[in-house]
Amino acid sequence: MLSLNEELLKEWALNSNAYLMPQDEELFLANETYFEIILKTLDDDNILENKRNILLDALCILIYDNSNDKNLKKDEVFKNRVITVLNKRKHMLDLAGNYIPDYIKEVVYPQLNNQK
Repeated sequence: MLSLNEELLKEWALNSNAYLMPQDEELFLANETYFEIILKTLDDDNILENKRNILLDALCILIYDNSNDKNLKKDEVFKNRVITVLNKRKHMLDLAGNYIPDYIKEVVYPQLNNQK
């Protein structure tokens, strides 16, 4: 399995021909382990728009997964941390437009700016 660090993620985010995996990169990235390096990469103005959208989708998936009552490893504290991060980057989500799947938006977007 791929071992991801900040340098590799940044390289991926700047290169349209680079892939972390053949498909579903956002699912791979939707891991608490990568949270900090996703944030650092996301805030780099030079990354490609489609890569920014994948990173945003990964963060939304983290909230989605931690909103599921059937998830035995659900972590409310971490979920709220990710919500805080996305609330600060709401303008990025607006630019992502339809990239975030509707089923994710239905669960995640109502939680944004409504954080407890």
